[in-house]
Amino acid sequence: MRTTDGVGDAASAMLPHWPDGLRILERYNKAIRECAERHDFVEHVPFHAAFLGHGTHCTQFWRKNYHRNDPSYWFSSNLEDPNIRGFDAIRRVFLLKICEVQEAYAVFQ
Repeated sequence: MRTTDGVGDAASAMLPHWPDGLRILERYNKAIRECAERHDFVEHVPFHAAFLGHGTHCTQFWRKNYHRNDPSYWFSSNLEDPNIRGFDAIRRVFLLKICEVQEAYAVFQ
C-alpha cells in the first residue's frame, strides 16, 4: 500500500482490492515506531513518510502527498523494491538520521 501514496487503492498498483490495507500499514508502522521508542539505541528512520507522494499517484497534483518539486515514481516494476531514485531517497533519509543522532550524542561528549 505504500505505493499508493496514502490513497489506499491497491488496484492502482496492480494488486487486488484491499480495503484494510492502509489501516494495516499504519498499525505496522506504529509497531515499528513503538519498538524503536522502547530501546535507547534504536532510531526510527522515517522511510514511509519520505516515500509518500512518490507512488502510483505521484503525478496527481490534487493529492495530499503530491510533491511539486519532485513528482517522480520511486518504485521498481515489482512494487516492492525502490528504483534508483527510491534507493537515493533511502540513502538520503538514512544519512539525515545518522547526522541527527550524531549531533544529539555529540552534546554528551
